[in-house]
Amino acid sequence: MSLDSHAVDVNLVVTRLWQSAIAVAVCLILWRLFVALVDRLFARKFATRFIPRAATFGSLIKSVVAGVTLVAIVLACLSIWGIDVSPAIWSAGFITAGLAFGAQSVVRDVLTGLLFLFDDIYEIGDTVEIVTIVNGIITGTVESLGLRLTVVLDDKGRRVAIPNGNIVTVANASRLARSSWISLTLPLRRSIGDMSKQLADIARSAASAENVPIDGIEVYLSDFGSDSVTFRIDIPTASVATAATRARIRERIAIAAQDRGWLPGGAPEPARGESDTDST
Repeated sequence: MSLDSHAVDVNLVVTRLWQSAIAVAVCLILWRLFVALVDRLFARKFATRFIPRAATFGSLIKSVVAGVTLVAIVLACLSIWGIDVSPAIWSAGFITAGLAFGAQSVVRDVLTGLLFLFDDIYEIGDTVEIVTIVNGIITGTVESLGLRLTVVLDDKGRRVAIPNGNIVTVANASRLARSSWISLTLPLRRSIGDMSKQLADIARSAASAENVPIDGIEVYLSDFGSDSVTFRIDIPTASVATAATRARIRERIAIAAQDRGWLPGGAPEPARGESDTDST
């Protein structure tokens, strides 16, 4: 081998190395710019509405862009060094098809997770009731939302991981209007305003005992007669998503009403104007 041909080979190798380095640098710069753009976009446009969801969306987009960048770098370098990538692309296509066929459940979970993310069906922190393919019903609070799994913290404090592809229906109690209410008819033994105030205190105490937020609990006068009055107690639906919780709150309110003598079975309430002690 002559010195001239050796110099040509060295120059060719150096040239290709420089071209490869430039291609890698350009791809990395474009990747970093795109990642910064995604972070800025989610921070300004979507964080106010999708605060928990923004992290999932941003992570997904950045992962996809990182994968595309890696593939672009590899293809660019192979092209620079004069390597035919057609057989590798065909082989990768067959391998990908085989993996997709063998992991159908995983692909189904991921595709369903993408639909859940974009359709905004439920959010982290929402109270939901999920029906799965195996006819199981899970009720609780969404703790995490991923592409493959949704994790729900149920009423017993257990973390239940549900593959997204197994979810049939979702009932989101956190996005319902106020519809949970209790109607209570009581004998008219004192002023309606005093009874309404006491009933509001009873309802808040019963809700607090069940770890239900008391904000939004209101008492209305629904109907009245000559000797009875009917009150309606409204409780935000998201706070009492389970039937068991609603039943326990009703029971506590009824017991408190009995203790005040408003309902049969409890201690009778002293009549208005009646003294607690004998005037002797």
